[in-house]
Amino acid sequence: MKTRLLLVLPLVLVAAAAILIAPLGAQPSTPSKPSRVLLIVLDGMRADYLDRFDLPNLEALRDGGVSFPNSRVGYMSSITVISHNVIASGQLPRNQGWANEIYRDDGNVLGGGAGSLYVMSSASCSDFDLLTRAAGYPKLEQYLGALEADGDARFISVAQKDRSACGVGHPADANDVIFGMARLSSPGIKCDGSLTNHRYRFPRGVNVPASMAAPCSRYYVDGSEDYGTNSTSPALLYPLDGHRFVPGFNSARLGGDVWSVDAAIEMMQADAADADTDDWRGMFVGLGGPDKMAHMWGPNDAVTGAPGSVNNMIHLPGELKLADEQVGDLVAELEDEGLLDETLIVVTADHGMTDAERFHGNTGPPIDGGNFNWYYGAETGTRADESYLTPSPAIAALAGRIGGNLAFSYQDTHVGVWLKDRSKASREAAAAAMRQLPDAIATFRLNGGDSGYVRDWVSSSMTDAERSWFNRNAQKLINTMAASNNADAVALLADDVTYSVQGDHGGHQADNQLIPIMFSWPGLQAGARLSTPIRNVDILPTILELLGIAPTHSLDGEAVPLPQN
Repeated sequence: MKTRLLLVLPLVLVAAAAILIAPLGAQPSTPSKPSRVLLIVLDGMRADYLDRFDLPNLEALRDGGVSFPNSRVGYMSSITVISHNVIASGQLPRNQGWANEIYRDDGNVLGGGAGSLYVMSSASCSDFDLLTRAAGYPKLEQYLGALEADGDARFISVAQKDRSACGVGHPADANDVIFGMARLSSPGIKCDGSLTNHRYRFPRGVNVPASMAAPCSRYYVDGSEDYGTNSTSPALLYPLDGHRFVPGFNSARLGGDVWSVDAAIEMMQADAADADTDDWRGMFVGLGGPDKMAHMWGPNDAVTGAPGSVNNMIHLPGELKLADEQVGDLVAELEDEGLLDETLIVVTADHGMTDAERFHGNTGPPIDGGNFNWYYGAETGTRADESYLTPSPAIAALAGRIGGNLAFSYQDTHVGVWLKDRSKASREAAAAAMRQLPDAIATFRLNGGDSGYVRDWVSSSMTDAERSWFNRNAQKLINTMAASNNADAVALLADDVTYSVQGDHGGHQADNQLIPIMFSWPGLQAGARLSTPIRNVDILPTILELLGIAPTHSLDGEAVPLPQN
């Protein structure tokens, strides 16, 4: 509970006395355990970015703490709507309630009818709340309650993508804040003295501070500017939608990763200034810019521009520099508030990214055609407001081979199909139909108990490197998403292949799996690099062990001991 600001005068007197009697040069000691957690997730951050780009703030956290050269996502599907919940829960996709981008609601959790199909990237915060509560496991926010006398920890979760913020923050209570960006509906409003209505993105979620949610606050940012990405290939498949993932040039309303970090810092400062509010005990900050740039241009994008230029802002090298600067601002704020010694900083990514050296999707139009490449099918259930029925030739051919039994398919660097008739014979037929997908290297089908995937076919055309990785990892990874709500049959794709946009995620490939994971706190051994192959699912149990909190629910992840000073 918050008490420190109520004791300002006594603490000042004690501190003054301590100065008089302390030995010259004595320094305050680091607490034996951290008492708060700052979780930073850089969306789409590949492990090799730290070596390819100059990212001094991330390098400082790595070199000043404990990092893992062999860290990886550790599961399929490695995508935003899966990973953020995995990180906060310690549950693999098969046990978290939804296991992929498409969710089959077998238990009618969302109330639209058993078996309804949903696109999880469009899920609301209330959807995530319902699904998490139905699965019945606690998450980081609930565990941090062990550090509070009343058992109620204040948790703040903010990101440009509300599905990232909600994936980490839910289930929430009255003491928590969870929000991302939303699009303001028609007719719009006028800000900055504009004579015309605009479509602004603004904070939306749970317990959004009134000053941030107020119309035309600093957190209302333009939602229309595309900086030429609507007409430039390959970006037009997933173009910029205003200042959701880039800051723009209006210094009073910067978007992108600056938006997330400004909001986080403002809430840190507000907690420090309000004696009647519990201090935050845990905070998640999601930086979505790296993911957007790599989806548009690919993870090997090397286009640069002068500082302050459009090219510097909308391409990967400039965006990574910006994201790194935001990480530095968060650390600086902790130091300014005197919280650095008590805060465990955890940095990770939700997935890596594969570059499309071979591409099997439509190249556009329509603008934003990546959605039609990712999805083939129509939602049902409570929303039923998304329909994607313009497939690429490869997926149209697959649909023809499966016929009327295909309910939905999803394509990134793996391909999954959800069937109407889910019998063993139908799953076998669908897996066989998937063998003809361009650059497919293996097919799998759910077993009779929906508890694992059965290998149906393996191509003889893999490279030696692909086969080595496949033999060591594929079966283990695909089984992490074996659940009745997931695809009935799955095709794994070769390296450097996508069906959707220039850069993509999701599959078993090393480019998607290898990510940075690092822990920073003054009590940890600086510069320690452990060979342990840590996964995202291991982050929560590792945090709990360091904080001395006993798990109250079974965890799929395992705690990795962190060397301390």
